[in-house]
Amino acid sequence: MCWYRACAAGRLGALASLCMRRCCIAWLGELVRRSCVGRQVGWKHQEAVKTLEEARKVKSSAYYQAKKKLNALRAKAVSQVDEA
Repeated sequence: MCWYRACAAGRLGALASLCMRRCCIAWLGELVRRSCVGRQVGWKHQEAVKTLEEARKVKSSAYYQAKKKLNALRAKAVSQVDEA
């Protein structure tokens, strides 16, 4: 393989990733604009989404607390096994 082919391939990859970042940023901007337009036009499910999001946060908090307890017990068990 010639050195200039490898160099060109690397540059093309860098250009492609740069383009991908620009496209992703543009896509996110378009998504935000669409949600604003949806609210202005009369999308009626904001309250339902808000209540569902609150329920999700409560469930995830309970899961995280249980996970922390389990990890603490696991660490304690490992330390007891290491001591023995």
